[in-house]
Parts: sequence; structure tokens; C-alpha cells
Amino acid sequence: MSQEIDIDPNAYTLPFSLTKTIRRDPYPAILPSNPSNSQAGKIILITGGGTGIGSSAARVWAHASALGIIILGRRIEPLEETALQIRAINAETKVLVIKTDVSIDDEVKHVFQQTHKVFGRGPDVVLLCAAVLEPSRLVHEMGADEWWGYMAINSKGVYSCIHHYINTQSNPAHPTGTIVVMNSASTSILDIQHPANGIGKLSAQRLVEFVDASYPTLRIFSLLPGLVATPSQQPQNLPYARDDPAMSGMLTLYLSQARADYLRGSTMSVNWDVEELEQFQKEIREKNLLKLSWIPILPIGGGKGLAM
Repeated sequence: MSQEIDIDPNAYTLPFSLTKTIRRDPYPAILPSNPSNSQAGKIILITGGGTGIGSSAARVWAHASALGIIILGRRIEPLEETALQIRAINAETKVLVIKTDVSIDDEVKHVFQQTHKVFGRGPDVVLLCAAVLEPSRLVHEMGADEWWGYMAINSKGVYSCIHHYINTQSNPAHPTGTIVVMNSASTSILDIQHPANGIGKLSAQRLVEFVDASYPTLRIFSLLPGLVATPSQQPQNLPYARDDPAMSGMLTLYLSQARADYLRGSTMSVNWDVEELEQFQKEIREKNLLKLSWIPILPIGGGKGLAM
């Protein structure tokens, strides 16, 4: 006779919690129906827009009255299905579907050129969801070319999208707009079975900080989606994967507003309550609380070295 095992659904969420309130479902402050989150007149471009979090985000932006939604992905069928769902939600939202492999730089360049051609301008917001999780393997079990192939999507693809978004603007030295890079809490642990995912995501997180420091007129954020029961989710995580996939899209509604400027260049999580965060925005901004630090014991990182 099988016996059910009680689990704490927040077991893998609590270690990454920041606010007292843990959010795993949509709440009023981030809903697309909240008038403050309206995206009327705005255009968003979403990589990985045919499935999972990217597809959910596209639907969220349709509910928020977006002027245009561009969705990219390697498979045309799920992109077209998502496009149908967007049109069913909001017939006034213009949808552009482009089959794209973000690891191929020329294809990414074409996307931004095509966006300007169709809409007459670039997107206001770029949401980078395209990612891949390699099979569980140690370093000696995966050749360099295969490893680099995963890195090409998780790291190079992010760089390529940011690069061409900036370079198709009228003044690339002073770009504007908002970029949200979907990341993963796996960057915080040594998951030895997935070295390409961990390293690729960590490099993307650091890239967000570099771009933020380089372009004061451009808004950029790193966003953790929580644990979502997507097809790519690891089986052992499924009992804990209870975060609503739409929350990432809803958080981009928040991040696209000036009220979120205290998080620029930082990492944000869907599990953190935005209204609680705002109470600490001065401290978050001035102390860089949500940015990476390197070997904090060293003086350059604010440490005092080893006690002698």
C-alpha cells in the first residue's frame, strides 16, 4: 500500500525569499487589469514566445492592452498557436510572429530590422525567455562543442538580442527602453549535472549589470520566474513547482514602469512582493543589495580579509 509523503511546497522557495510575503500566484499590484499596469501604446518583443513563460507573458500583455506583441521561437507551430490566443484576448493588439534561433546572430539582427519595418519603430520592452536546459551530465561526459551549443542560447543569445536592440535605435550610445532577462536561481548553486545552464545563466545575470552600468538611459533587469511546471522543469522539482507561469509576464508590467527604477541592473523574483520591496528601495539601490558580489571577504568587495 503506497503512502503519501507530506511535502512543504515552499521548501525550494523559502531559501530564495526576500520579502515577508511570498507570492506564488497573481495579486492585485501586478495584474494586467490594474489600470497602473496598462501597456496601451507599447510594443513588446518576447523570445521563447511560443511556449511556457514566454507564451504566458504574451497573453498577459494582450490583457494589458499592448499595441503590439512580437513573439520569437524556433518552432513556428507553437508561435502561431500563441498568436491565435493573443488575438482572441485582444483583437486590437497587432501580433508579429518570427521564426528565430537566438543563437544565430544574423537571425536576431533580422528580427529587429523586421520590427522597425512592420511597426515603424523598435519595441518598448524586450523580454528574453529563450533558454535551454541540457541533459544531466558531468563535465567529462559533455564535449566542448555540445556545451558551447547550450551556451550559445543561454548566454550568446541574450547578448545578441541586447546588442541588436541597442544598435537599431536612433542613438545607440544613448539607448532607451526596457529589457528583462529571464534568469534562474540555479545560478546560486553548483548544480554539477548542468554546468552549461548554470554558467550560461550566471553570465547573463552579470551581463545585465554591465549593460546597466554602460547605458544610464536604458532600463534592464534580471528576473527569476520561481518554480514553474513547464515541460523543461526537472521531474524532481515538479511537486514544488507551483508558481503561476503568468507571474513573470505580470512582473514585466511592473518593471516597465518608472516606479521600478530602484531595481535597474538588479535581480528580481516573482516570489517577492513588489509593494514590500518598494519600502526598501533606497537601501536596495544605494547598497546594490540585489546585484552580484565577488568574494566578499576581499577589501575590494567591502570585506576586511582574514582575521590576523
